[in-house]
Amino acid sequence: MTRSLQQPGFRPAVLMLATALVVACAPVTLPEASDHHASARQLRQQQMRERWSGCLYVELVEEMGYSGESMTTPSISGMTHSAVTFGVNDSTSGCLDSFVIINGDEPLIDTYHCR
Repeated sequence: MTRSLQQPGFRPAVLMLATALVVACAPVTLPEASDHHASARQLRQQQMRERWSGCLYVELVEEMGYSGESMTTPSISGMTHSAVTFGVNDSTSGCLDSFVIINGDEPLIDTYHCR
């Protein structure tokens, strides 16, 4: 038995399916970052890298007041690294403060990333 477009319930079901496909395939537009926001993020990253690259991790913990969330990451060089995040501490840039730490007897800060 085949259904025809005249049968009750068939036409609304087809319309709902077509609508779902159109909505699912529609492009999602993301809000663009303003130039001010982007430049604030770049400035924060530059300043934090200049301030913290090569410093001891213990100094960062002292200044931040807590140790942050840490995750060990694999390394090709043989040295183990950790990624440490401290959350958003600068409302102007909105940066999620993230650091790469070189693990060892005295862990060192390798670099900073604004996420």
